[in-house]
Amino acid sequence: MVFFFAKATSHSYDRNFTIAGHSGGAFSGGENGGMAESQSNRGKIVVIVLVLTIVMALFLYVASVGPAVYFAERDMLDESVIEAAHAPLNTAATRSHAVERALRSYVSLFKRSTRDYPALHSY
Repeated sequence: MVFFFAKATSHSYDRNFTIAGHSGGAFSGGENGGMAESQSNRGKIVVIVLVLTIVMALFLYVASVGPAVYFAERDMLDESVIEAAHAPLNTAATRSHAVERALRSYVSLFKRSTRDYPALHSY
């Protein structure tokens, strides 16, 4: 909403009237309205950064199964760690054939042998 503030004199008006948010003055939105707009923009940026962080974390979690298999094959990581850390992926793979095929294909990029891991039985 835009407010007009005018200082009235006898038969004329003062030329220093302000439109909130557009020009300076004690009642203009330049100082206070700008601050509210700045806080609103900061809030939007915080939400965007938070959403992107969550999306990236989920992507990295799913992507981490490949390197986990790579290190497990080289005895640098215990299979129980893979089983515990990637249990939700294992559950998703057992419930959906599309997820199973996608994970199996992705994990095959990191395998050097055809050895089947009990923790990754559905991949």
